[in-house]
Amino acid sequence: MCNENFYQETARQHLKRLGIVRPNLHQLKETQAMMFNVFISCEMFLSEHLSNREKQCIYYISIGKTPLDVAQLLEIKVDTVRKHQKSILKKLKCHTMAQAVTLAIKYGALRSSSLIRTASENQV
Repeated sequence: MCNENFYQETARQHLKRLGIVRPNLHQLKETQAMMFNVFISCEMFLSEHLSNREKQCIYYISIGKTPLDVAQLLEIKVDTVRKHQKSILKKLKCHTMAQAVTLAIKYGALRSSSLIRTASENQV
């Protein structure tokens, strides 16, 4: 997950947009806690709603692999990769894979050590 500085800076930016330029410690801590909970909720949503295979596909796509590359790495058909891509787009309510990858990176769905380990096992 992100470090404390990330949440502090994000909270400051959010409060600034609300017109609070110099937040007190309480406002800052409350906003940080709210943002942390939002990020955790989004990460859990992505983790719970994407299948392991969909997570593997979006991981490989996020590092620049083509559907053909993904199919070869996971030992599945290209059509199956494309079906996983369509499912990912539908579940994440995205129009493009770039949007889906951005969302997954932003909310931590691609940082799971077990996902990366599972994906890297298929590369051997």
